Amino acid sequence: MAFLSNLFKRQKMLSGSSPVWILNQGSPVSIKPKAITSAIALKNSDVYAVISRVSSDIAGCRFVTDAQPITDVLNSPLGNLMSGFSVWQAMIVQMMLNGNAFAVITRDTNGYPVQIEPVPNEKVTVALDDYGKDLTYTIHFDDSQRSGDFLYDSSEVIHFRCTVSGESDTQYMGIPPIDSLLNEIEVQDLSSKLAISTLRHAIKPSIFIKVPNATLDKDAKAKTRQSFEDQTTGENAGRAVVLDQSADVETTNISPNVTEFLQNVSFSQDQIAKAFGIPADYLSGKQDAQSNITMIRAFYQSSLSIYIKPIESELSQKLGTDVKLDIASAIDSDNSELINNINTLASAGVLEPIQAQKMLKNRGVFPELDIAEGTNLFKNTENENVKNS
Repeated sequence: MAFLSNLFKRQKMLSGSSPVWILNQGSPVSIKPKAITSAIALKNSDVYAVISRVSSDIAGCRFVTDAQPITDVLNSPLGNLMSGFSVWQAMIVQMMLNGNAFAVITRDTNGYPVQIEPVPNEKVTVALDDYGKDLTYTIHFDDSQRSGDFLYDSSEVIHFRCTVSGESDTQYMGIPPIDSLLNEIEVQDLSSKLAISTLRHAIKPSIFIKVPNATLDKDAKAKTRQSFEDQTTGENAGRAVVLDQSADVETTNISPNVTEFLQNVSFSQDQIAKAFGIPADYLSGKQDAQSNITMIRAFYQSSLSIYIKPIESELSQKLGTDVKLDIASAIDSDNSELINNINTLASAGVLEPIQAQKMLKNRGVFPELDIAEGTNLFKNTENENVKNS
């Protein structure tokens, strides 16, 4: 029994949409869940818009740590090979599409991280160790420097997870938001195929030729069909068709009920935004009469926490220092929201002018200004303007 118990502990865990192997009455069974592939998802313009926007905003955030060497590695995880923005965007896209994203940590002789290398999901197999206390990662490399499968323990691999369900066969793996749209995407795919088929047959629709009060054998049907095609194809295409009274011609039509159904269940940006937990108004750039752009932006910024928190937690654990993402540096790129908030606090007397000025300078709003204690920057600036005039 102990042997079987250890085997069960070594079960492979779900990696993205790869199959998972579990023991069922002593025999290994493969369970491959129905999933949406990245290639299919990114061909949908609404999915692409959501993932591109969210991944870009998070990848554009500043890393805040107490250790400058760690900050340097996070800002440039692959050195000159790829920009830090592109590295983190790629991992966030993988997390959103597959529920998981992986990267190998390379450390120096002192144990400090010097490189973070993203790894495609399909190259990774995750398993429990013999005692069920840690995860191991088997990663397949096939490049000029490495070839074959390499085994890593969890301390050597960054593993971003999106929404861990806790189910027995996937309890250590993330679930992609896109999976909740499986039915909608399937219906939209059928709708798209119907639209393409309709357009293709709009010029040359499927045709029925009826010959009333006549029983035609196979040869007679073939001759009737061939005669009609000769009159409507080739050099005769577009010319008038002449039929005698013994034949009627009808074209196939799509049921209005089917068309209406497909229009009603269209895979919209609202559904995508809901699945990814993002306000649709912010993504579409539209606000209704009751909406406020500041409130929508704040809601969007708060919504990104479902992706930011797993990233911060994983990086802090694996790199040995507290890692934070400054989302305001990406969302409020021109510092307009920061300036407005600090101005409100200063006007209400919560902040002294010198405090407000230092906060603005620390955030890079006035990077080259020399602020002395006890001075009012804004007042001095106004006086200087009066002198110059």
